[in-house]
Amino acid sequence: IIYNNYQVRTQNHRCIIKLQDEYGNILDNQDSVSVNTKLFTIETRNHAQNSNLDFLIGTRSRPAVGGLVTFPKIRVLVPGQYVLRFEVPGSLDVKRDETSLVMGNIVLHIVNQPRNQLIIQQQPALNMVAISGVYAPNVKLADAFGNPVTSSNCLQVSATLNYGSNTVLLQVQNASAGGVNFSNLGPFPPGIGMNITFSSGCCGPFGPNNTCTCFDIRRRSHTMSELTPSFAPCVIAMSRNFNIVLGTSTIGVLDFPPMFPLKVGDPITLNLILRDDLGLNVKVNQEINVSLQLQSCF
Repeated sequence: IIYNNYQVRTQNHRCIIKLQDEYGNILDNQDSVSVNTKLFTIETRNHAQNSNLDFLIGTRSRPAVGGLVTFPKIRVLVPGQYVLRFEVPGSLDVKRDETSLVMGNIVLHIVNQPRNQLIIQQQPALNMVAISGVYAPNVKLADAFGNPVTSSNCLQVSATLNYGSNTVLLQVQNASAGGVNFSNLGPFPPGIGMNITFSSGCCGPFGPNNTCTCFDIRRRSHTMSELTPSFAPCVIAMSRNFNIVLGTSTIGVLDFPPMFPLKVGDPITLNLILRDDLGLNVKVNQEINVSLQLQSCF
């Protein structure tokens, strides 16, 4: 089996296989022969019978026409280095008068496609307490197949808080193969119906010249040499809505009862106030119950 001799691939490519004898003659009378494909990692190619990978997409078997076999579109969904094997099972070896497996290998170097999506791995709690609420998500910058995007000069992911008509930039972090690990994005101001927008690429604003400097690397499929970079598309993911509530950590007494002795049965009036973790008064818009407990001082 002779194949077009490109040794590197991106995620889409056409492969043309030529069937020939040991003298280089094309076997144009073998139209009943089919060629099968298998995909292996570099490490498992020598014991490949147990290592055929499932993320090779495309037709796995094609018939020969005039000694040529064309696989119009072969795709590998996960970046890495692989061996793509073409096999003609049960070929007749005239010299040995027996059938044998004829095969040829090609090495593939699969890189990620351009950024296509942001995947939020952890959503915020529906209700968080101001100051003490913690939201530290992992966000994955990925291509259309969910693979991490690492081949770019611009791997920044921004987190922006949206509440009412206000927006606040919280953090900007660089993506890696494991995603973006944001530290705690709080503390958040009190409010309801908030959300966080995660963005990457040419989303703007772009600086003094109004020009985006975020590019995705493009490569030729047959040599992997770099082409002119393209502007990185803007990809956005939005968290679910959440509320920030004030925690009530203390109860303050505004008016203390008189210090002189009280007679049994005398009424006692207390004015109480709720305070949050910051010592600020908490306003409530509904009736709440407060329990009292009487303890002896002796």
